[in-house]
Amino acid sequence: MATICKTGGLVAMTASDRMAAFLVGLWGIAGFAAALGSAVWRITPPALEPLRSGQMTAWQSTAFAFVVIAVAWSKGYMVFQRRVAPRVVARGLYLAQNRRPLHVLLAPAYCMGLIYSTRKRVIASWLIVVMVVCIVVAVSRFPQPWRGMCDAGAVVGLSWGVVAVLWGGFSACVLGRLPQGSAELPDDARPPNWDS
Repeated sequence: MATICKTGGLVAMTASDRMAAFLVGLWGIAGFAAALGSAVWRITPPALEPLRSGQMTAWQSTAFAFVVIAVAWSKGYMVFQRRVAPRVVARGLYLAQNRRPLHVLLAPAYCMGLIYSTRKRVIASWLIVVMVVCIVVAVSRFPQPWRGMCDAGAVVGLSWGVVAVLWGGFSACVLGRLPQGSAELPDDARPPNWDS
């Protein structure tokens, strides 16, 4: 079994095994970031609509800015950068070491904690997915500029998440900085072996 040493290199592996491990981790981490990026792409046009129309009052413009700043701090920094990105990267690194065909196939869902995680993490991850779908449906019914405000906050928060996850993956795989978050693995999982 491969180990990831503290300097980030995969040791005790052939070159082809290292490449396979790298690609599996990349698929999980970048796949998760791509899912966030897809959402950003879809909600950016309605988020910009109130700005393009130029019909917001001064009060609405202030509320717009406040929502964007508040979501950037609360969701972008506090949630994605501090909690989600380290967990996604830790799970991607673990999957790179402990490849199972189904987990590799579903690597982005694996990195999200939707499968093969602690019971608490699986339940929380699925609840988050359901909650996000419900919020998206509800917000899509809001009139402008309120929809644009909510969407703009989501664009900023999700964009921060994309950057945090990709930077975390780059830092771990290229710079050798291991994530500070837990992989939240089930009890029967092999413990991560990140020391050489």
